[in-house]
Amino acid sequence: MAKFTLTKKYVEDIFAGGPAGFSIIDPDVKWIVASETKDPGRLTGIYNLSSWLQEVRAPLVSRLKDGKLEITPTSIDVVGNKAIVEIAGTATQLNGKPYNNRYAWFLIFSEEGKSKLKFQAPGLFYTPLQPSSREDNGMEGWGLGAVPLHGRVGQPAEIGEAYVLLAGPGGNYITGTVIHVNGGVHIGGA
Repeated sequence: MAKFTLTKKYVEDIFAGGPAGFSIIDPDVKWIVASETKDPGRLTGIYNLSSWLQEVRAPLVSRLKDGKLEITPTSIDVVGNKAIVEIAGTATQLNGKPYNNRYAWFLIFSEEGKSKLKFQAPGLFYTPLQPSSREDNGMEGWGLGAVPLHGRVGQPAEIGEAYVLLAGPGGNYITGTVIHVNGGVHIGGA
């Protein structure tokens, strides 16, 4: 069997396949969304691929017109068997408001071309998803006092260095670890 070589085109094809592209993700991946604590209201917690599709993705697309979320890679960087993919997610919500969000995925591929995602676990961060997924008054006071370090939610720029570490050469020997960039909301190991 020929050794798998990761290319930008291979990653582009994954996202061009829509939800079918998820088939390259190892079903037993440990996918952490915002916190290790499971909260169905905030869609946080630890998921494998199946539970993420059912408990996180399905509720999101059920709030979108025609259940469609357009995901478009805006940047793909491939280094060896790793890919850093920045994604723009756009749709129209059932209430007519636009849904616009950005994601960063770190994919590490096996010799067979299967991906084991590597994730950073952000705490409370303000993104376009927050106000667009809540009622009009749902952002009032959101996260104030909930974050011990600064008493406020984080900004996307405050997560960047952790992403760079995990995806770059400095993260080459990191495995089985979650980096908690969360202002002290969660203290302890993964």
